[in-house]
Amino acid sequence: MKSAAAILVATTACALGAVPLAAQTAAAKQGQPVRYSAETFFETTSYGMAASTGYAFSADGTSLLITSDKSGVFNAYRLPVGGGEAAPLTDSTTNATFAASFFPKDDRLLFTSDQGGNELTHLYVRERDGSVRDLTPGDKLKARFLGWSGDGSRFFVATNERNPQMFDVYAYDAASYERKPLFQNEGFDPAAVSRDGRHVALVKAHSSANSDIYVADTVSGGAPRLITEHQGNIEHGVYDFTPDGRALIYGTNEHGEFTQAWAYDLTSGAKRPVIQADSDVMFVSHSASGRYRVHALNHDASTRLTITDTRTGRAVTLREVPQGDLGGVRFDRGESMIAFTVASDTSPADIFVADLGTGRGVG
Repeated sequence: MKSAAAILVATTACALGAVPLAAQTAAAKQGQPVRYSAETFFETTSYGMAASTGYAFSADGTSLLITSDKSGVFNAYRLPVGGGEAAPLTDSTTNATFAASFFPKDDRLLFTSDQGGNELTHLYVRERDGSVRDLTPGDKLKARFLGWSGDGSRFFVATNERNPQMFDVYAYDAASYERKPLFQNEGFDPAAVSRDGRHVALVKAHSSANSDIYVADTVSGGAPRLITEHQGNIEHGVYDFTPDGRALIYGTNEHGEFTQAWAYDLTSGAKRPVIQADSDVMFVSHSASGRYRVHALNHDASTRLTITDTRTGRAVTLREVPQGDLGGVRFDRGESMIAFTVASDTSPADIFVADLGTGRGVG
């Protein structure tokens, strides 16, 4: 079983620091909750990773792309893997800006932002010279970043510019930013695109307790095919395509009280269980090569995260990590390091880095 020592690479303004330790200890001994002021709460700093569908590590592996509100407004930052101060990559003083992804082979980055809180999010690219370009211009549209192709030559974006009630999917060229339609939507919610760009996973909600998953083939065309035919109220949700593009991992509560993770073979249509537990499966994702699978269970309102080495079937053990909920796991290009967040009921999320190969902390 592998082990990994982790180090903290960013420190939040923890709420506990605003109450003297003696007062905290006294309250704990008396079985009383420690109370904090609203001012203390608003003075905490939040940190988050780049989008789950993007590249959080820089191409050279020396930096992380993160989001933080340390300036008072959310912006994108570059955080050295070995530790140190985060350098701002965007400088908005009014609009919340969220990191989406580094480009696979250089220091360009994608980020999202709305305009004055109107929730009409656009996708932007920050060039290497610092200039910014809106890749989804328009006054009344909303855009979502859906991820990269496996070779890094394209990225996928959903926008509702054609129809405010429908999100169409486009493939953008990573060099020229020219785009081509990938899927024209008629009544679905695009949830994921396979890394070869051939399949789009779609969710169709019938009610808050009943939904279906469809898969559209962008090469052969035709109507999206239903892959979750069922009777009664059953919830289905999309987790991730496998990196090889052969299967879709999805969630369903069809087989019991809790949401399980199942795999749908895109060629044969066969289904098989992937993760079954006495808790809901919250998410499933993979490293770029597919060697590592990450999943989390909702265990009594806390997150229990597991990283599995699919070559051995064994879980990766992270050591020297404080108690809390782990999330936001991102792999570097060589899959030798991971970055992740740890949050607890006494602290907002901090960012850690672990070396998967040597078991030593990075930095």
